[in-house]
Parts: sequence; C-alpha cells; structure tokens
Amino acid sequence: MDYYELLDVEKDATPEEIKKAFRQKSKTAHPDHGGDEEEFARLSEAYKTLSDEDKRHFYDQTGIAKGQSMDLHAEAENFLIQLFDSAIENSGCINGTDILDEIYKECRSRIHAREKDIQFVTRTKEDFEGKLGCIQKDGEDETIFDFVLKEKIQRCDNEIALAEIDIQTIEIALIMLKDYHPNPKEKDFRSRPTENKQINAYANFLLDNDIDSPLSSFAYGRKGNDDE
Repeated sequence: MDYYELLDVEKDATPEEIKKAFRQKSKTAHPDHGGDEEEFARLSEAYKTLSDEDKRHFYDQTGIAKGQSMDLHAEAENFLIQLFDSAIENSGCINGTDILDEIYKECRSRIHAREKDIQFVTRTKEDFEGKLGCIQKDGEDETIFDFVLKEKIQRCDNEIALAEIDIQTIEIALIMLKDYHPNPKEKDFRSRPTENKQINAYANFLLDNDIDSPLSSFAYGRKGNDDE
C-alpha cells in the first residue's frame, strides 16, 4: 500500500497539498458519511505518516511507516524462499543437507553483515552529531548547516532501524528453520556442521524465552571476536 497513491498526491507534495487531499477524501471515506471504516483507517495512517516530517522521511527511505506492525513471519518465509532458490540455482547444492547448510551459512553471514552496518552507521551518526554547532551565525541558535547535519543524522537513524528489522526477520527465519531437516533417505545424508547446531540451539533458546535480540557471539561461534 503506497501512502502517496492512497491520498492521490505526488511524492513531492507539500504538507498543505497532503492535508487538502486527506480532507477531500475524508468527505466520502469517513464512517459518519457512509464510508468504510478500514479504508478511513488506512487514509488516516497515510496522513499521519506523510504530514509528519520525521515519519515521512523514514517512510520515503524505507517504505515502512514508523511504528507500523509488520508481518515478520511472512517476511521471514519469503527470505527463506529466496535463500532456497539461490542455493539450488547458484551454489551447486545436491541434497537437502547441502541446501540447509547453505541457508544457515547465508543467514549467519547476513546477520553479521547487518550488525556491521549498524556499527558503521552508528559511528557515522556520532560523527555528524559531533559537528552540530561547529559553525555559528550571530542571532541564530541553528544555522543552515545544522539542518544539513540533522538530515544526515535522521538518515542514519532510518538505516539503523531498517537494519534492525532485517536482523529480526532473519532471526525468525532461523527459528523457523529448526522445524526443517534433510530427508534421512538421501544417499548422502550427513549431520549438520557443529556451527549450525549452535545456531539451531540458539534459535530454540530465542523461541523458548521469547527473545527478539540479535544473535549472540555464541550463535556465531565468535566468542566475543568480531572477526569470523
């Protein structure tokens, strides 16, 4: 659902144009005027997002409304399907064991990469924050340069939030994977590598304790070392 299409405005619409569009559509969409309650709720959510500068910027960057409830289970399923497709098309995996090993390996790699992204963007954000107020103008608390820096800081916040969603989605995928196993009738059936058993054990721990924090160094087998 595209909020701009829902309100029938362009992506560069001004706040006034967005407000006018919402009011116009509310005349027929509001339940008190015979409209559909769910449709009006969608219009209201679109207006709340696009009329707030911070929320609109985040939506433009990510396609996700801040605070929006996402079906991460469905996202995790789609993620697993993509990894499975890649494993059978590109990696030369010949049986279920190889395919599952490849999927586990890719999950581990992507979580590690997104954690590194968060670390890098966080440092970049702190650098921008440290430059706020480095140039001053008489009679003004904030300068045009501070606004530039604040926009960059906001973009960093958006990137961090998106990376955290990615990590959470992959963690759910790992939990889902614990219910899958190679067909024992396969001629080449082998046990999964120890590192995958570690990840699977941690997936069970996450599930049993209802924890949605990033995978620990135990799951990565890094024991506190960032390098694999």
